[in-house]
Amino acid sequence: MQTVIEKTGTRYGKWTILRKDLAVHGLPKAYWLCRCDCGTIKSLLGSNLRSGKTLQCRSCAKTIHGELRYRNPSGVYKHWRAMINRCIGKNYHNYQGRGIKVCDTWKQYKVFREWAASSGYQDGLTIERLNFNGDYEPSNCIWIPPGRQLSNTRRCVFIVINSQKKCLSDWAKFYGMNPRTILCRHRKRWPEERLFEPIRIRRKGVTKT
Repeated sequence: MQTVIEKTGTRYGKWTILRKDLAVHGLPKAYWLCRCDCGTIKSLLGSNLRSGKTLQCRSCAKTIHGELRYRNPSGVYKHWRAMINRCIGKNYHNYQGRGIKVCDTWKQYKVFREWAASSGYQDGLTIERLNFNGDYEPSNCIWIPPGRQLSNTRRCVFIVINSQKKCLSDWAKFYGMNPRTILCRHRKRWPEERLFEPIRIRRKGVTKT
């Protein structure tokens, strides 16, 4: 028989062992009655505790710093998770591949949340880097409406008219036209002075403008 070492009071992750679980006494493997830091009490397999497979209860696993991670997470957490994923996830070539990183302090969600609260975050805003090629860090980020962010991406096509430079989408809004129409003309290398001409519709030999 394998000797069971007394572990009462030992901590594994957020679990504290209270005592050996006598309800499963006699099984080949030792079970321990444990209490999570949140107050949850559960019987856990000793080998899972030692290996790190079980570090917290399910409720704690679904939260981070008191906030839900999966069901209805806060807006700040969504932005933080998206920021982390941009720099180490699937968008490698768009971010980390260009040398864009998340500063070390912001890799901790609690620190990022505190910055968001002190920098004017409100629901509906999105994080924006002032220097588009710079890192995600306090000195290079602000909160702005989503529409403004679209005008500061590498995909935005800028057009200069009468020495005034604007994003194609902004010009389209100014002239009351469909951005796709202007983009199509731009790709066909139309002269800039003709990009915003009214669309001409031809029907039965009659041209309407």
